[in-house]
Amino acid sequence: MRKSTSPDADPFFLLNGQVSNETLDAKEPNIFIAIMGMTGAGKSTFISHCTDVKVAISDPGALQSCTQEVHMYRCTYFSPRANVYLVDTPGFDDTDRKDTDILKEIATWLTKTYKQNIRLSGILYLHRISDNRMGGCAHRNLVMFKKLCGPEGVKNVIFLTTFWEKVEGSDGDTREQTLKTTEKFWGYFVEKGARVQRHWNNHDSAIAAIQNFVPLDTTEPPQHVKLAIQTEMVDSHKDLDQTSAGLELQGELQKEREKMLQELEERAKEIHEEKDQELREILRKDQENQAKELQRRDTEIQELKISMERMHEKKIQQLEERLADQQNQTRMHHEEMARAIQSHRKEVQQLQGQQAEQLADQQNQNRIHLEEVERILQSYRENVQQIQDQKASQIEQMSQEIRDMKDKKIEQRQMDYRMVEYKADNEEDEGASDTSSETWSNKNAQMTARILNDWNHHVDPRLTCLTCGE
Repeated sequence: MRKSTSPDADPFFLLNGQVSNETLDAKEPNIFIAIMGMTGAGKSTFISHCTDVKVAISDPGALQSCTQEVHMYRCTYFSPRANVYLVDTPGFDDTDRKDTDILKEIATWLTKTYKQNIRLSGILYLHRISDNRMGGCAHRNLVMFKKLCGPEGVKNVIFLTTFWEKVEGSDGDTREQTLKTTEKFWGYFVEKGARVQRHWNNHDSAIAAIQNFVPLDTTEPPQHVKLAIQTEMVDSHKDLDQTSAGLELQGELQKEREKMLQELEERAKEIHEEKDQELREILRKDQENQAKELQRRDTEIQELKISMERMHEKKIQQLEERLADQQNQTRMHHEEMARAIQSHRKEVQQLQGQQAEQLADQQNQNRIHLEEVERILQSYRENVQQIQDQKASQIEQMSQEIRDMKDKKIEQRQMDYRMVEYKADNEEDEGASDTSSETWSNKNAQMTARILNDWNHHVDPRLTCLTCGE
């Protein structure tokens, strides 16, 4: 947590981190322009046209403002000729914040920067030209603005009318003229030197409005304006409730308080006269709510009784509390991130373990599968070898049979040849004269015996003949 410090120890704590000490000490002039107006008048949109920052935007007529505190935004369009900064401020019509808190917020920034010799060059007050009348909230906001500026600060004010795209030209001209010429509206300001300018909701129009406060000649110093709230609190050492703006707000709160007291008295009378118990209970609850609202008004009046120093100290305390809260949130975020990272690491390790187990299981399954494949291949090789051996045996057997058949054919041819010879010899014998039948029979028997002998001798050339021994 940041150490406690005096308001003067941190001169730039209200510049929102947008302005560095080096920039403020630079040779180029620093031009600060306040952007003020009702909620939904187009302040944030205007700033977005001038800067590279996307500012949160409220809808026209919205009850809740996107600007809760004073913020600063740098406009680089005029660099390096000048360093231009736009100061976004909350309006006095925010339903989420009390007017007392808004006044203290604006007064704290204005007095702190004034005390550190940081001066405004001008104020742009934005107003919706699409509003067909000046309502109570708008008039109250304008009165508070008047008290903040004072007679001297008014001359550097430009009333910037917005939302011209939402009205007919003639209607807008009439409304603008009414605002300029009516004393309780802008008439007072215009008489003191304030100007009125139209904004067409684009970059060029926004830059043209800012150009009013940026000197064309770099040797010419920018204009500076002192607001009433600054001189009253810094130079005259008044408390906030003694300033023009503080007195104006107190007057409004006192009027509201007196009205509430009157309503409480009327409510008490109604409760006393009411005979119906149920209605009396409803009126009593309404009376309690009115009493709480009256107490809040009294608290607001007391909160205005604060010095500039105490106001600055409270602001620093708020910033320190916010810084501590942000640091605590950052710490909690870091712890959450650390837990998330640790959890993620455990999940990664668990996944890695599961993947390792799955990989080992897969490898084991692959090994078993390879062994099974190897066994199948070995069986296949054995079967192939067996088939090859069988085929070789069959081929050898067939080869032997073929050789045997060839040998038999040769032997058959030899026998046929011998038969032919025998027949020839027989024919010669038959041609011999006076051959007796007995002689022929003997010769025929001899021939048959010879053939059988030759047959037995040549049945198998690889065997030994049993007759002759060859």
